[in-house]
Amino acid sequence: MNSELYRPIILVVDDTPTKITEVINALESHGYRVVTTANGKKALYLAHQICPDLILVNLIIPGEDSIEVCRYFKSDTQTRDIPIIFMIPEATINEYKTKCFTAGCIDYITTPICLDEITLRLTTHIELTAARRELNNRNAQLKACRPELSNSKQQLHAEARLPSHAAAQLALKRFVLERIHEATFLVDEAGQIHYINQAVCNRLGYTQEELLKMNLKDIDLNWPVGLQGKEWITYWDKIREEGEVTFETQHITRSGEIFPVEVTAYYFENNSSNNILGLVRDISKRKQTQAELHQYREHLEELVTERTESLNRALKFTEGVINAIPDLLVELDQYGRYLNIWTCFQEDLAAQREGLLGKTVGEVLSPEAATTVMSALAEASTVSTSFGKRILIDLPTGPSWFELSVSQCPGSTNGEPHFLVLSRDISERIRAEEEICRMNSELGQRVRVRTAQLEVLNNELRTSEIQYRSLVENLPDNVIRYNSFGQIMYCNLNFLRLFSLTIEDVLGKTPCEIFPDLVSIKIYQAAMLRVITSGQSEQIESEVPGYNGKRRTYQVRFVAERDVNGTITGALSIGHDITEQVITECQLAESHAKLRSLLARREADLDEERRRIAREMHDELGQLLNALKLGISTLKMQFGQEFPALETKVNDLLTLADQAIRSVRTVSTQLRPPALDMGIIPALQWLADEFQQLSGVTCQLRLPYFLYNINELCAMTLFRSVQEALTNAARHADASHVQINLNRQSDGTYFLKICDDGIGFDPTNIPPGHFGLIGMRERINSLGGTLEIDSDLGTGTCIHIYLPDQGGSEVCEL
Repeated sequence: MNSELYRPIILVVDDTPTKITEVINALESHGYRVVTTANGKKALYLAHQICPDLILVNLIIPGEDSIEVCRYFKSDTQTRDIPIIFMIPEATINEYKTKCFTAGCIDYITTPICLDEITLRLTTHIELTAARRELNNRNAQLKACRPELSNSKQQLHAEARLPSHAAAQLALKRFVLERIHEATFLVDEAGQIHYINQAVCNRLGYTQEELLKMNLKDIDLNWPVGLQGKEWITYWDKIREEGEVTFETQHITRSGEIFPVEVTAYYFENNSSNNILGLVRDISKRKQTQAELHQYREHLEELVTERTESLNRALKFTEGVINAIPDLLVELDQYGRYLNIWTCFQEDLAAQREGLLGKTVGEVLSPEAATTVMSALAEASTVSTSFGKRILIDLPTGPSWFELSVSQCPGSTNGEPHFLVLSRDISERIRAEEEICRMNSELGQRVRVRTAQLEVLNNELRTSEIQYRSLVENLPDNVIRYNSFGQIMYCNLNFLRLFSLTIEDVLGKTPCEIFPDLVSIKIYQAAMLRVITSGQSEQIESEVPGYNGKRRTYQVRFVAERDVNGTITGALSIGHDITEQVITECQLAESHAKLRSLLARREADLDEERRRIAREMHDELGQLLNALKLGISTLKMQFGQEFPALETKVNDLLTLADQAIRSVRTVSTQLRPPALDMGIIPALQWLADEFQQLSGVTCQLRLPYFLYNINELCAMTLFRSVQEALTNAARHADASHVQINLNRQSDGTYFLKICDDGIGFDPTNIPPGHFGLIGMRERINSLGGTLEIDSDLGTGTCIHIYLPDQGGSEVCEL
């Protein structure tokens, strides 16, 4: 086949040709023309129109049976000679392979498809088909030429008898022989060639002049050895006796090519010479096709052998499955006669078979059971199967119920139907069903009793619901129930009155849909949805417009609602009007702020008064006492020698004067330590030294080198806080070590930390009558600071003070 003149056509039958686009592209790249269609009927129409060289069919075509499609092609006279190849999924190859060959396909290809494999297979089958067609055409031509050759032979005999017409007849013969496509030889008894047509020259590569000088043995490899050999004589006699002989041999061309040929030899006599007219056909392609067919036949035989072995294995597996079934499986004919028995109890099988085979069910079973079995057989003969019929059989162990499953199977050689009957012992099931019926009866009685109880409970529940609704409807709070989507399912009258709404305005809507312009409603709805999602209760405060246009504050608590399984079904919202409470709290906070301000003012005034008293005591009273001491000393010097008793009295007065001076200094120092005039850091150092000398408790200071802009009020507050903490550590904590840290943070806040290793205490349970910590906290709070106490029994105490800068110009350096 010349691919430049003709491109083979392949018809692809597939519901989705896009799935095999790569296959189509590969075939077109190898010179094939590919036509696709999605259904079998259209494929048959296209096959009539385009006459494809090969048809490629997908085994799975939705809505159609691809096997039937193949049978359509093979039943049509115009398409039955077109080769058909199936594309079969690899998982179902064993199931469909034999069916495809039976339907008339010549080959199959497994999917997923290998491109090289499908190209080689299609090329081979197309070439085989082309060779087969050419061979059929040649045979048809030979058959068409045989009458003409017979006429030519008769004409040759006539010409031998009629010499006058020899020239005309010879010209006619040459004309006819030159028109024959097959090579034609005319040889004598010695094998000498007397005539050849142009087809011989074309095939062998010689000219007519060269061939007329040659002998048949020069071009025929199977020519008998020796012209006088017995083989040639025997062969010649056979041709002469039979008149026409067809045989196969081999010819050789001028270039040395050897090819097989089929020769049809005709014997005829011309005057006194005997001749043979040979028609020669090149059967190279036929031989190649026969070899491929032989190879294909061997492949089919292997497939059949493999399929037979697979069927045998399946048969053995089926027998194993049947033998493993715990139920009794029997084969009956249409008259109820036992033909075969299978059971997993092989020990009892022999006895059963001996006792049952050949007998009918009427001879073995009770009349009622036999009638049931025969009715099941009649039903299976009509609809192929029968299920659910039950029979009662008296066994040595007692009466037992069996359920029958009957299916019709292929009949015997005489065509009578046979039936497979599976008998399953359902005695336990029957007893269980009876027990279930009994239990259902008891359960029904219990259900009726429980229903009556539930009716009573429902009445009580309805009464409780009426009471609940009466309570909720008369509550001064807003009560709202939401479903899982945040939509209102119920609200009480107080909520409707608050916003002048009706129940139709709110049911099935979300809060944002009811109050789209209310700013706080988004916070409200977000909190409600969080409760529905998490199940955790939540409480918020929300402001809403009131009756008279004034805003009201509500404290709203959201609680998740759950069903009996614990699944969240929605949320309950209870809003309590706390407007008055908020106002009271604001007033209280304002009052507290004023009290703190007054306290700060009082403390500042007290500190200023202490400073003034300390200064006056130190300056005035101290000077007076010093002057008094000086006068007494003068009396001692002037009159001491003259009056010894006066000297003793003067010494006592000096002692009292010293004690008074020390007392004045002590009271002055307690009222206002002089070290505060030097700054907070020297004051704290003096306080720590005094505390350590008086109490014997180690006091460690960690202070900055300097502090900027700490005013008198802050310094005094920090000093008094440290003084109170050291006093408590000495009196109550039984501490052995105290550490004081003071620092100024980046935001200007002073941080003071006082820690001891004492016995500790519970800050939430301060005994009555102890106002030191309370006063310290109030003093710090009045300046906008905070005080934190970290203590527990047995762990010591840490006091953390955060005091914002109050402004000032003092710089304290260490």
